[in-house]
Amino acid sequence: MWVSLVSQIGLVFIFLFLLAGCSPKSQVLNFSSSTHESYLPSIDSQENEKGEENTLSLVIDGRLFQIELVNNPTVTELIKVLPEQFTMKELHGNEKYYDLFESLSVEPTTVRRVFKGDVFLYGTRTLVIFYEDFNTSYSYTRIGRITEPQLLDCLVHEDVLVTRE
Repeated sequence: MWVSLVSQIGLVFIFLFLLAGCSPKSQVLNFSSSTHESYLPSIDSQENEKGEENTLSLVIDGRLFQIELVNNPTVTELIKVLPEQFTMKELHGNEKYYDLFESLSVEPTTVRRVFKGDVFLYGTRTLVIFYEDFNTSYSYTRIGRITEPQLLDCLVHEDVLVTRE
């Protein structure tokens, strides 16, 4: 009887360990609040360590949008390879995407919830801007977020021309 009980306790601990996840490549962000800002990584005040602003201006379908960028190697690489003009395609009624010509280094995390205005890299070369809130099990590398996401309402259900400002 004791051997059976010890075996069962051991199995419970193994199961709990597996549920906790132990992969350093796949972090999970937990949400204790419903506000979007509660899980955003900190964005350096207005400049990164090189003195450059942490914003990117894009004209999307004739409207100016500011993106607050996070400070990570992916963003640094993205700024170097993002074309001056490109078309973002519509997908799933909640996002626009653009496939870069080069792969970037990534640090994907499972975000669980995407919010209107989030800007991510999916995989190693797909830039994504979301214009709807929804739950997800996908992993992304955070790029930043659009400062006025309510302006994205006019961009739904069509491909859009994007120009770097």
